[in-house]
Amino acid sequence: GYNFAPYAVCSSVPGLSGVERFEAIAELLRAAAIAEGTVIYSIDSLYNDADRTCRVISAETALFKAVLDSQPADVVQYLQVQPLLSAMKQVEGTYQGVMDTMASIDCAEDDSCEEGDGTITVVTGGAYDPGARKNTRYLQEKSVALVVLLSPIVLHFTRTGEVTYEEIINELLEFTTGSNGVNVAEASYYDFQAEFEGVTTERMEFYSNVIQNVTSLTAADGSNTCLDVVLPNDVKIARMGTNETVSVHVETVGGDLTTLQLDDCLWYLIYSLSLHPYVRFMELEADVVLFPPPGGGEGGETSASPSTITSALALVVALAVSTFFSGLSF
Repeated sequence: GYNFAPYAVCSSVPGLSGVERFEAIAELLRAAAIAEGTVIYSIDSLYNDADRTCRVISAETALFKAVLDSQPADVVQYLQVQPLLSAMKQVEGTYQGVMDTMASIDCAEDDSCEEGDGTITVVTGGAYDPGARKNTRYLQEKSVALVVLLSPIVLHFTRTGEVTYEEIINELLEFTTGSNGVNVAEASYYDFQAEFEGVTTERMEFYSNVIQNVTSLTAADGSNTCLDVVLPNDVKIARMGTNETVSVHVETVGGDLTTLQLDDCLWYLIYSLSLHPYVRFMELEADVVLFPPPGGGEGGETSASPSTITSALALVVALAVSTFFSGLSF
């Protein structure tokens, strides 16, 4: 299943409607799929305006390569194919939202916490020690709740009965925790760039450090508290109300991990999920505050439904993909 990955595929053929552009994309892919002996699966339009139509399409990488290699330049110039990278899968606000959540939990445990400048002061035994936080273990529960939209090919396989949701969930967890983190490290372009001193951004370095910090927890006997205890036991992945959505909940005190080590462990979970080809998009699960009823009164809060989240994701990601492609030359 790992050979199938989600791609943003766009057509900018002038003078065509969105439906006609997608049919042109589909025809190219269908012909290549027959030749390659594989399958493709698409979802509804990701982005559509007068100049460009984009869809998320799952297929094997070789299929997209075959299309690009076989078509003349006057066809390829209107076709853009971009793998959904981990950063594109994390809907805007997810990273900062998790960061704020973790900081607020730390601050709740410590009255001396200073928010706003990115630093957290820890008081241990009544005396301030700048290096204490790495060595301090709070018996506090940390939690992260995510909504994850699955890739189109996963929906196809579950509907045809080729795989079950239980198998999908098991594969997600195995990818995250298996091989003492080697799976994730090998799939991470960020880690590759950092290791070989390539061009990196602050976010790339952050996630590369997370991988290194978690894998470095592996003891001489091969055990790793994050990968062997926290994630397998405390992460709950469950199907939500639609075929395309799963929830990822983790509530943990982290075993014998320090506070920062537990932070790294949770960030590792988030990043590893965004790397997996079964994952299309992800964001923090949030409460929706309803508008006050007519005549006044306070609005109520309710958990966001998968359909509401899906609609919001489609809008935000469509704008992100449009911005992403507008900055590229193909």
